[in-house]
Amino acid sequence: MREKKDCLVVGHVYNSKKEYLPFNMKPQYLQDMYQAKTIMLGHYAHYVDTEVNPDLGVKITLQMLAKDNNTTIMVTGYNGVKGPKADPTIMGTNISYLSENTETPVLVIKDARRRENIPGKLYHYGVCYDGSDASKATLETALAMMKPEDRLTTITVHEPGLDDDKIESMVNEMRKKAGHSGPYKHVALDHEMTVTIYNTIKNYLKSQVPSTPDYIDWICLGNTGRGYEAHQNKLGSLANACLRAKRMNVLFIPKK
Repeated sequence: MREKKDCLVVGHVYNSKKEYLPFNMKPQYLQDMYQAKTIMLGHYAHYVDTEVNPDLGVKITLQMLAKDNNTTIMVTGYNGVKGPKADPTIMGTNISYLSENTETPVLVIKDARRRENIPGKLYHYGVCYDGSDASKATLETALAMMKPEDRLTTITVHEPGLDDDKIESMVNEMRKKAGHSGPYKHVALDHEMTVTIYNTIKNYLKSQVPSTPDYIDWICLGNTGRGYEAHQNKLGSLANACLRAKRMNVLFIPKK
């Protein structure tokens, strides 16, 4: 996914007062290990770390570290330092905070399959798209990250006023501009009156499992829902469900 010309910054926030940490989680060990890894990429990668600001906490210190290094996309795992939770729907607190408060796109990695281990070596991106400015920004970001030959699926739900043909036309225009030449399909889900739009999309995504040809490697969506103005800094319900899904990689695009 990362182009050779992209710059990789490996960032770490530590607390020197935590002397009880095992050797492989101590700041000096992590510094030595990741500097050795990044040095192979030359000036296209480097390692940075900083002591946690006790007045701000790890979450905000990490966010400031990313901002200070001109980060355009933040990439993070799903679990905190304590490892996987007994309940797979519970995420690390830092991940939850960054997903809600980020100023840049956040990529949350849960399924770490590499491209070379995927049939055809093509990633499959799913973008929740309804023609709104927020969904356009999400699609633009996804297209910029994809390889031209990667697979793309846009997902929407039948609603009054939404023209599926117009949506496909808009997406194809954006694909052409971005140079995307890979397989594309538009999925328009039927909206049953007894099922919310959120649950309609959620149920569709849950049906995508790694053993099926249509499995989506990366689901891309905005991190706010329609009720954002009334619930500042809260994930939209669909974004929250995608974040908590135990195997689904998620790309969150913040509201501008």
